[in-house]
Amino acid sequence: METEAIKAGFYETPYAKFPKLQIVTIEELFAGKKLSLPWIDPASFKKAAKEHISKQASLF
Repeated sequence: METEAIKAGFYETPYAKFPKLQIVTIEELFAGKKLSLPWIDPASFKKAAKEHISKQASLF
């Protein structure tokens, strides 16, 4: 499994390289281990427009 994860390669950003596949056990997650992930700028994602409830039909 580890060999296949290494063969998958890395995702490269201008700042760092991140493994495309990372193997983490449940035990490691509960112990607080974090995945190596690139930083995502929340400003780059638009929020969906909210619909007005008055336009929706009633289920009952």
